[in-house]
Amino acid sequence: MKEDLNQRAYERCTQMVVLLETHLNQTSVQSDIKSRFYDIINMPLSNDNIDKIRAEVKRYIQGLILEEIQKWEQDSKYYQRTVTMITRNLKRKLSLCEKSLKTLNDLCILRTNPTMISQVCYVISALICE
Repeated sequence: MKEDLNQRAYERCTQMVVLLETHLNQTSVQSDIKSRFYDIINMPLSNDNIDKIRAEVKRYIQGLILEEIQKWEQDSKYYQRTVTMITRNLKRKLSLCEKSLKTLNDLCILRTNPTMISQVCYVISALICE
């Protein structure tokens, strides 16, 4: 069961990466990110050194990309649907396991209780004779 759920999650996540990559590579999306970057041309930067400035700009660009990813998820609901699908699948499998365990438990009780066995045989014979 764990391997099956892991496989489903892996497949959905791989598909999500492809869809997200396709979205981020769209010309319109890239233009939007670039225009939002250039909108803040007077971004406050440290005067210390070039490495610190690069790090600040990189964090800012990553923030813009993250905003776009969050918008994509808000529109597509892909991650949310994936979680829902895997949760439903897990609940269904757990329900089947619970039913199997109950059946097994019932059989064990029958096997160890002669009175119960005779009662079940009586009910079965009554049903057959009807």
